Amino acid sequence: MKTFEELCQENYSRIYKYIFSMTGSKESTEDLIQEVFLIAYEKGEAFLQHEKPAAFLYKTARNMTATYLKQLKRQKISTVDYLPENIPKDDSDLCETLLNELDRQIDETAYTGQVIGNLNINQHNLYNSVI
Repeated sequence: MKTFEELCQENYSRIYKYIFSMTGSKESTEDLIQEVFLIAYEKGEAFLQHEKPAAFLYKTARNMTATYLKQLKRQKISTVDYLPENIPKDDSDLCETLLNELDRQIDETAYTGQVIGNLNINQHNLYNSVI
């Protein structure tokens, strides 16, 4: 199980970019990301043992940013008037889009040898019989 610090280091940059893509504001992004990781920290062991900690962080970031943007809209304070070119302009979930893109970048063949090396003899024989 990874430590809180390790999970923060692994996900901070991506979560920051995700929030910034929605707010367009460095200051707002810094405030929101601090809140996201504070919530994760307060969850303690529940966060550390979460099946997908990155998904928890993205969902928290999405919800907090959406709430923040709704508050801005109510206050009639405008944010940046543009979306970066690489951000989808439809109603699809940006978090899901980003995670799918990261999944496509994984080279599964790079891990095959490592996985095969961890198989016991019965699993190894089964694997060889399938290929």
